[in-house]
Amino acid sequence: MNRQSFVRAIYEEVKCDRKKDYLKQINAKYLVISHQEMKDYPQLLNTDFSCLEKIISVGENYIFQ
Repeated sequence: MNRQSFVRAIYEEVKCDRKKDYLKQINAKYLVISHQEMKDYPQLLNTDFSCLEKIISVGENYIFQ
């Protein structure tokens, strides 16, 4: 799977543990969720991020680690 496929899988995955695994596989330290990601992946509003640490939250913009 190429990096772009991993990124898409991270944003489309519902299970947090799987998201975390994908992030590790591509050596990504952060997951950014902004207006653009929510527009491209509307299911993010109902996604579990509890296994990731929320670093910052400003409005509808989030950074997880």
